[in-house]
Amino acid sequence: MLESYISNQYLRSLTVFVLVFLITRIALVIIKKISIRLTSKTKTNIDDELVAKLEMPLTIIAFLVSLLVTLPELTLSEGVNEFALNIIYSAFVIIGAYLIYVITNLIVITALKKFAKRTKSKIDDTIISLFHSVLDIALVIISLLYILALWGVEITPLLAGLGIAGFAIALALQPVLSNIFSGASLILDHTIRVGDLVYLDANTKGKIDRIGLRSTKIRTFANSLISVPNS
Repeated sequence: MLESYISNQYLRSLTVFVLVFLITRIALVIIKKISIRLTSKTKTNIDDELVAKLEMPLTIIAFLVSLLVTLPELTLSEGVNEFALNIIYSAFVIIGAYLIYVITNLIVITALKKFAKRTKSKIDDTIISLFHSVLDIALVIISLLYILALWGVEITPLLAGLGIAGFAIALALQPVLSNIFSGASLILDHTIRVGDLVYLDANTKGKIDRIGLRSTKIRTFANSLISVPNS
């Protein structure tokens, strides 16, 4: 339809790009104003921060959508068209991963940190930090693998290699991971707390001095400090 008014493909594609970008931006501005009105009525500041941090990524998505709609208006070779699509889709993956990171960081991690502040032990703070790091690494790896698949890279050998490497690392770190998960279990189940009197055996008894990530410190009646693995 637009071809009957604008014959030049470059001018036509520019017109389509500008129109689509303006429409999406206007829609985002309206959604933002509505969101600000709604979030201003809540007691928490998390939703306000979320609205502020999502503005730029959503603007980039609007830009990418405009490019995606504009591309068919251009007469490009199959190779160039595929290359442009791969770039756009790769950018979508990166922005999508960033959105997941922002939402998870503000909602899940913030909620967990608030819960951790109510407890006396520092072990839950360490566990949350560990969970946050694992989540970030997982997002990066998944995004990278998806982008490689978009560009036609065979990821099956990479997945097999990661599986073997992960299995080897898991075996090597089995004692460490066992202690970490045991420590988390001790805290979450409230099995023991700092100040509790424990008797592990005839030579290991005393009060809990500190619950660490991998071990628990016990202060004996002789005022000696014993480190016991959490497992």
